[in-house]
Amino acid sequence: MKKIFYFSLFVASALTFSSCTHEEDDIFDKSAAEILNEVSELYSERLASSEGGWAIEYYPTIIEDFDPNVDNKYQVQGYLLLADFEKDGSVSMGMKNVVSNNAFISDRSAWDVITDLGPVLSFSTYNKCIHPFAQPEESGALDTDKGKGLEGDYEFMMLDVPENPEYIMLKGKKRGTYVRMSRLDADTDFATYYSNLDALNNKYFNPSAPNNLVMSLGENVMNVKGATTGLITTWPADGDEVADAVIRPFLTFVHNGEFRLRFRDAIELEDGSKAQEFAYNEEEDVFKEVENGEFNINGPVALTFFDNHISKGKRWQMQLSENMSDDIKTLIDGLKSDMKNTSSKYEFDVDLTGKKYGISIYKGDNGYQIDFDIKYLNKNKKRQVTLSYEYTYSVDENGLTIGYVRPMTTGSENMLNTFPKIGDVLALLSDTYKMHGLNTNLDLSSVKLTSVSSESKWCVFNNIK
Repeated sequence: MKKIFYFSLFVASALTFSSCTHEEDDIFDKSAAEILNEVSELYSERLASSEGGWAIEYYPTIIEDFDPNVDNKYQVQGYLLLADFEKDGSVSMGMKNVVSNNAFISDRSAWDVITDLGPVLSFSTYNKCIHPFAQPEESGALDTDKGKGLEGDYEFMMLDVPENPEYIMLKGKKRGTYVRMSRLDADTDFATYYSNLDALNNKYFNPSAPNNLVMSLGENVMNVKGATTGLITTWPADGDEVADAVIRPFLTFVHNGEFRLRFRDAIELEDGSKAQEFAYNEEEDVFKEVENGEFNINGPVALTFFDNHISKGKRWQMQLSENMSDDIKTLIDGLKSDMKNTSSKYEFDVDLTGKKYGISIYKGDNGYQIDFDIKYLNKNKKRQVTLSYEYTYSVDENGLTIGYVRPMTTGSENMLNTFPKIGDVLALLSDTYKMHGLNTNLDLSSVKLTSVSSESKWCVFNNIK
C-alpha cells in the first residue's frame, strides 16, 4: 500500500525590527515583547469573537509511511472538537468520537494565548475533550503502543488569525500537525451539532452501503472507500484497489449550513490544481470542491449499479411497505389480504432479519425472474415456498425495462390461478423505469424505480448482499 499523501503547508511568521533615526524615534519605540503581547491580546479577542464557538479539525500526529495493518490509525485520523472561548479565560469544549466511546461529552477549563517566539494558544488547565490526545495514560484501548498514546498537542502556534476570522489556522507546537478552526453559527448547541452531523454522515456515508463513491478531479477519476472510518481509501478508477491505494485522513463537519468533507492534506494534481474541501450540493446530489466546482465526489449511476448486481446473480428485493405508489400498494395489499384469508394463511411481508420473504428480482440459471418468497402455515408450522415468474429484462438509455412472460414452475402457475392478483401485480410491474437512490445516489442500499411514462407510479427495491 502506498504511503499517505502529504501536502505541506509552509507558513513563515516573523517580527522585523529596525533601528530608529532621530526623525522617527516615535515609530519604533516598542520592544519585541510589547508587540508580541499586543498580538496575543488581539488574537485572544478574535478567538472570543465567535458567539457560537469554533469547530476544530484536530489531527494528533503524522506517521510517515503509515500502514493501517501496523500503525495505530487513531493517531493519524482526525477528530472534530468544538470549543467556545470566553473573554473570562474559560473555554467550553465538546466532542463525540472513539476517544469518548462515541458518546457526547463536554468539559470546561481555562485557555490563554501565551507568548513563545510568537502567539501560542494554550489549553492551560485539563480539559477531557483535548488533553487525552496528549496524555498516554488517557488513551486507553486506543494506545496500541503502550506509553505512547495518540501523541497529540494541547498547545498550538497561531499561524493565521485574520480580522473577523471565518477560519483560524494553527499548528501543533510539539507534533507540527496543522489544525484548522472554522467559525460556528451563533448559539450553536454542541450536543445538537453532533446529533445533526451523525444524521448527515449516516445518510450520505452509510457504513452498510453496498457501493463505493467516485471522486472526479477533471480527468482524474478515483474510487472512494471508507468514508465512515476517518481514513478514506482512494485508488484510480482504472487501477488496483490494493496496489494503487492511498489513505487520506479527513473530517466531516457543518459550516454555514453546508455539510462538508475536508481532507487533512490537499490532493495535488499534475497540472498544479488542488482539491481538499468539498461541500454537499443537494440539488445535484454531489459534493463539490469549494474552490473548483468542476471537481466532485458522488455516487455511482444507480441504473448501472443495479444492473451490475443483477448480472452477478444478486437480488434486489421490493419493499412491501409504504415505499411504493398507491396503485402498486393497492394491489399488494389486496394480494396480502387474499392470501391471509385462507387456511394456510400465506404471507410475504419483507423480513428485515435477512430472510428472503417478499418480492425480488434477479438473474437465475434460467434467465431473469421475479420471485414471490412466501411464508405459509402447514401443520401449525411456518414454512416457505418460492413462486418464480420469468421476466424479460433490458437496460438502455431510457432506463430499465422489465416484462412478465410466464410462470416458471407448476406450483407458481397453480398459485397464479388461485390468487389472480399475483398476475395483476406482475402485469403492473411490467414497465420501463428510471432509477435513483431512495435518499441519495451516494447510498444505493435502496433504489427508487419510477415509471418513465408516469411519475406517479414507483416502487423501491433493497440491495440484498
